[in-house]
Amino acid sequence: MELRPLTPTTEQEVIVIDEEHNPSKKLSEMKHHEILYELQKLTNNQTKWIQDQLRQQTDNNNDVDLTPKIFTEGYIQVCRKFFPSNLWPSFDDFKSELEKWLNLHHPNYLKEVSERKWTNSFVGNHHTMIQHKMKDLRGTSAAAVRSAIFKELGLQIPSSKKKNTPVDISEWKRSQKVKECYYKLYDEDENVIENIAKQAFPTLSHNNELLFNDIYVYTASVCDIVLNPNYPDIECARKPLERRFRKFKDSLLNNESIELDDSISILREEIPEMKKKVVVEKDNEEEPHSEEAYEQNFDELFDHSD
Repeated sequence: MELRPLTPTTEQEVIVIDEEHNPSKKLSEMKHHEILYELQKLTNNQTKWIQDQLRQQTDNNNDVDLTPKIFTEGYIQVCRKFFPSNLWPSFDDFKSELEKWLNLHHPNYLKEVSERKWTNSFVGNHHTMIQHKMKDLRGTSAAAVRSAIFKELGLQIPSSKKKNTPVDISEWKRSQKVKECYYKLYDEDENVIENIAKQAFPTLSHNNELLFNDIYVYTASVCDIVLNPNYPDIECARKPLERRFRKFKDSLLNNESIELDDSISILREEIPEMKKKVVVEKDNEEEPHSEEAYEQNFDELFDHSD
């Protein structure tokens, strides 16, 4: 029998043999990998949470620090909410409606700003700005109705090359053409007010009956001021406009129409006020505005037999 000399085992072979016969070491390495995996997973989750918090904080900061452009959009939307049923909203009306808009579109703003700071900000800035927007809306809306009146009825205002005096306006309103157009407003067969409303506010949905009824009433109010031969102006001041809006809205609600009698009843209320109003003219002898003149014009309106 031949004896072979022992061959020394290399270091690499020893390691291989050791691993093959040492399962505990393999198990330890597996656990080590699992721990690393879980640690990485936890790190990723924490990183995502931190990123979300930073993003939310940034959004909150942006929401609290709203730009003038954003507030301007809020003013416009609030004013549109009031038009045309409340053309002169109160301080509380404006404040409440703007707060509703902020809570809807920028819900974190009022949460982050103290009530005292918000009230001071509204009093010192927002109230004035939103009043200006409402004034602009009143002006553009009345101008749109006046323009539609002239287009629908084929009327022309006195010469636009000069500033019209009260005498110019009075003569224009008492012309036969304007008187005929005034009576057409209340002719059920003409649909004049509806046509003017659709021309003045073409983008409003006529499917919204409640909104269109208010637009119709507003249009009728402006038309009555502009065309009424016995009302001495064509500008839509607050008191005469609100008075007509309330009267016409009640009439439309209760009688389903606006009648000439409604306009006449308003004139009855306004005649005493017009008597007290002093009209300053360049030459008041040419166009006296006496009590007798107002009463005579008012009587002529009742004598209309159409």
